[in-house]
Amino acid sequence: MRKLVQPDTLKTDKEVPFSGGAGNDVWRMLTAFVGGNAEAVPELLRSNPTLLDGEELAR
Repeated sequence: MRKLVQPDTLKTDKEVPFSGGAGNDVWRMLTAFVGGNAEAVPELLRSNPTLLDGEELAR
């Protein structure tokens, strides 16, 4: 498996347009999905349910 590299646009605690949340939260959600860390997903969604709406997750 290739190592994921966090893009600069997601290296922020600020809201990223069209991402569904703060850049670092979006990155945590992506890596939880890819890494099979199912336990992390509900916690992330409790803190910010809009993470599921982000277009970054569709890429």
